[in-house]
Amino acid sequence: MSDENQSENDGEVFYGVKRVQRPKVKATRVLDLSGENGRRIVITKANEILKLHEKTFAKLADM
Repeated sequence: MSDENQSENDGEVFYGVKRVQRPKVKATRVLDLSGENGRRIVITKANEILKLHEKTFAKLADM
């Protein structure tokens, strides 16, 4: 959607909800994933995701 059309569409209703302007959220932290500490963070998060979505990944593997 172009910027010129966005101002016209601000009042549109999608899925029964009126569109509103939201403030942009900026990142407040910078993660350094280099080195051993970053490697541990990546492995830990990957394992959490694998456990959380175990059935989904099993279904995808069978496709």
